[in-house]
Amino acid sequence: MLKKLDINLVVKIITISLVVALIYFWQVNISIFEFNREQILHGEIWRIITGHFVHLNFEHFFFNAASLIVVSIIFRSKINITSLLLLSVFFSILISFLVLLLYPNIDWFNGFSGVLHAIFSCLCIQSLTEDRMFKIMMAILLSKVTMENINFFKLSEFALVELHLLGVIVGSLLAVYQLRIKNINNK
Repeated sequence: MLKKLDINLVVKIITISLVVALIYFWQVNISIFEFNREQILHGEIWRIITGHFVHLNFEHFFFNAASLIVVSIIFRSKINITSLLLLSVFFSILISFLVLLLYPNIDWFNGFSGVLHAIFSCLCIQSLTEDRMFKIMMAILLSKVTMENINFFKLSEFALVELHLLGVIVGSLLAVYQLRIKNINNK
């Protein structure tokens, strides 16, 4: 269950907020950082990662930053700043490659929501046996992503729900893999 806030959590939240704010304000010309299929295929491979860290506008940034803070609070006992950054880069790369392979119609995107879905689903699955709340949260996430992808609803006209789906898939697969390795090592 959620425990009382401690000083480490406050420091973590402030650090994450500052990093995300710096990323947002760093966006002088985001077009050189956004995921752009044609440019990636012509050698601008940094876009595979940076496309997830730039945003369309302040509202887009704000919702991604707020979601990242909420995820950090919910899973504060499971993740630290270093792990969060490593997972963010890992999922950025994986999701971008899957977009290149599976979605030829997606020419460009920017935003962190696919990575957020990956991080959330990964940590949620790792926590399923600890508290019933995580089962409920995972069910809500799966319902949301399913409804988005069958065009039942869309939270934003700019959201690429395909990235949300890829995020849930890769996050879930990583969690299952990690749990499997943990079970093998515990035998």
